[in-house]
Amino acid sequence: MKEAMMTVQQVADLFGVSPYTIYRLKEKPGGLRAYRVGRCVRFKRREVETYLACHVVEPVFDSNGRQTGKQFTYVPGMRVV
Repeated sequence: MKEAMMTVQQVADLFGVSPYTIYRLKEKPGGLRAYRVGRCVRFKRREVETYLACHVVEPVFDSNGRQTGKQFTYVPGMRVV
């Protein structure tokens, strides 16, 4: 059976972002893998789901096991994008 291919708009709807964000994600090193079919860009559903799974943001817990509101700790010299 053939694997379903998704359009930029379908991936954007799945992610809840604009199509322009999807184009930017595919251009990043290690970003979202895309395939050119003629003049169109397509994505394999399995690879999109894998990309999402690899970019999960886990909650941060303190030493007592309680969830904190902090997503990360800034280290001087760290590049924040």
